[in-house]
Amino acid sequence: GNTITVTWPSVAQAEKYVVYRTVDNSRQYWRGATPGTTFTDTTRRGTIVYYVAAKVGNVKSARTQCQGAQNPPAGPIAPLSCTQVTNGNTITVTWPSVAQAEKYVVYRTVDNSRQYWRGATPGTTFTDTTPRGRIVYYVAAKVGNVKSARTRCQAPQNPPPITSADALVVGDLAQCSGRNRAAEVGALLDRISGPIWGTGDYAYPDGTAAEYRDCSGPSLGRHKGRFNPVPGNHDYRTPNAAGYFGYFGAAAGNPDQGYYSQQVGEWNVLFLNSNCSKVGGCGRGSPQYRWINQLLATVPKNSCLAAVIHEPRWSSWGPYASQDNLDSMMRLLSRRGLDLLVSGHGHHYERLATLNPDGVADPNGFRQITVGTGGVPLRTPAVADVLPYSESLVTDAFGVLALDLTPTGYSWQFIDVDNNILDSGTGSCTS
Repeated sequence: GNTITVTWPSVAQAEKYVVYRTVDNSRQYWRGATPGTTFTDTTRRGTIVYYVAAKVGNVKSARTQCQGAQNPPAGPIAPLSCTQVTNGNTITVTWPSVAQAEKYVVYRTVDNSRQYWRGATPGTTFTDTTPRGRIVYYVAAKVGNVKSARTRCQAPQNPPPITSADALVVGDLAQCSGRNRAAEVGALLDRISGPIWGTGDYAYPDGTAAEYRDCSGPSLGRHKGRFNPVPGNHDYRTPNAAGYFGYFGAAAGNPDQGYYSQQVGEWNVLFLNSNCSKVGGCGRGSPQYRWINQLLATVPKNSCLAAVIHEPRWSSWGPYASQDNLDSMMRLLSRRGLDLLVSGHGHHYERLATLNPDGVADPNGFRQITVGTGGVPLRTPAVADVLPYSESLVTDAFGVLALDLTPTGYSWQFIDVDNNILDSGTGSCTS
């Protein structure tokens, strides 16, 4: 470290020993005297050399240079190997120890910026709460005035990024003005094959044909053929959601309804319209309620059931915390064995515990996951608005939800645009 110990053999009749020190080839300065044969010094920085003389009465031996390990080493320090692991908005950087290293210096880049010093630590780990963007860390070891080259830390793929899914869920995608991360989400979709369950609001602010063409199209247009969409509230800012239905065509269903169903393996999937006032309501007796009731009467009771909708039944997103107008439909779906509800609207990712239609935790209830992380600016709910049964809430990462569907259950991974898996798990069908 920063301590040097000097030792020598004893000299007969020596009354004391005198120690001298040079720093970076300076003049030899007296450092201390001791009756023993050892001397410990806390050094300055630099190349340190000690000299010792024995003294008997008024007679003193010549000064002798003490040989020892170079501190710091004479040669260069080999570059470090290091890794960075992301957990939410926290990144932990680790590296192996270097012999005699007094400290390690960490640098960081954000979106390929200049490498800025981030911190120094005597240990072999560094934890950083990062800004948003593409983060890369570099580490160097320092022994005295000698410093190793900076080494780029690699992010381990653990687990490896998936390349396909039975369904990819994402909504709240692109806007024409302001900050927009839809291009990064589009690039993520390039890397993962599979159908996309769109949870609404694909072109902000009004869902016009021009906004779909100019704002959503450049980032997501190449994926249009993969979408099984549902309409969002912004889509209906254009009368009759004409921009939405014109863009997605037959994939969006009957323009007078905006709801339809699909068989995905052993799963029955309902794509619903939460813009209730635009389609004759969502309550008992409404056209959409009757359609759900008639459809599910033909579905085997032991099959798995999912629903895709724009507005969630429950949310931690303040003013949109509870969509009471969906209550009747959700109760009907729950009675018919709903297992999974995916939604958008809230500009965050949120996974709730399995709940019954009264919003009470129930292992036999359905799970709701909100995925409004497609590119428009994210929002962080107030602490007081976070639901007590919210099990995972991500408010600072854009990405998609990847689903694998089996005859008896499902698994999920929320993957951000940097291929980090921020939430994952499995669930079983209750029917």
